[in-house]
Amino acid sequence: MDTTHLEKARKMYGFSMDFSLDGNKLRVANDGYITDNPADITAKKHSGNMNGYYYQFTKKGYQCEIIAVIRAISEHEALA
Repeated sequence: MDTTHLEKARKMYGFSMDFSLDGNKLRVANDGYITDNPADITAKKHSGNMNGYYYQFTKKGYQCEIIAVIRAISEHEALA
């Protein structure tokens, strides 16, 4: 993940959600993070993959938020 992904997420969500980069991880508020490197995933139960991205979430209810961000980034890349 890089600044391009960060800017795409911010453009799609505006100020409604907080995004930041932490090394190779795109942090999504306090919900978890998205990465393109499977080695960054440390949780066994609270993780998954979608559209070539890997994600880890802090609580089960946050999984849908992470997936929505991945979909938004993926759709934006497909249109570019």
